[in-house]
Amino acid sequence: MAIRVLLVNAQPLVREGIKYGLRAEPDIEIAGEAGTDQDAVAAAARLRPDVVLIDVRLPDRDGIKTIRAIKQQCPKTEVLVVTPVDAYQSFQEAARAGAVGYVLDDIAPVHLASAIRGVREGKAALSPSIARQLVNYLSTTGGSPTPLSRFHGLTQRDVDVLRLVAQGLSDKEIAGRLSVSAATVKTHLRAIYRKLGIRNRAQAVAFALEKGVLSGTHVAPGRDS
Repeated sequence: MAIRVLLVNAQPLVREGIKYGLRAEPDIEIAGEAGTDQDAVAAAARLRPDVVLIDVRLPDRDGIKTIRAIKQQCPKTEVLVVTPVDAYQSFQEAARAGAVGYVLDDIAPVHLASAIRGVREGKAALSPSIARQLVNYLSTTGGSPTPLSRFHGLTQRDVDVLRLVAQGLSDKEIAGRLSVSAATVKTHLRAIYRKLGIRNRAQAVAFALEKGVLSGTHVAPGRDS
């Protein structure tokens, strides 16, 4: 069954470009599109898409608020931000609102398709340029990795799961890597979310980056090119 996508962007030309770029992907269907906050929330409620692709800039409302409204209406819908706004703070705000991915709009169509599939499967998608910004920020402010086991009672296995989440792995992939069941991974994720006061994988990625869990800047599958 095709992944049903709602495309939200204020620019008709951008929407057409994204649709054109995804036309060769048989497992991805553009179920609808919207150019304003009001239309986006209404379309999401009506269509119940699997994934919403949204820019954080909308003419009638802050796109972050739109993400929050869509998640309230459709909690099972995953939100992937596709935007030219290359700012880590914007990613943090989107993640807090419920987005599970953040990529730049110059992403190659094949990588956008991979990001859509990834978030649908429970993976996080993050532009490497956002990760680089955080690394640069930490280097200029003297930030350094802190042992995560000291944070909010995280166990070593919680830390192992968090590290693999930050690498973009799905629950099933994490289970295989750690030789445990997918149900056990879900239990650890719920514990991590509760202990850290976060709500989703994107927020987990942000936390892992801030604390130095993610070595390097690669987070699959949201590549820039």
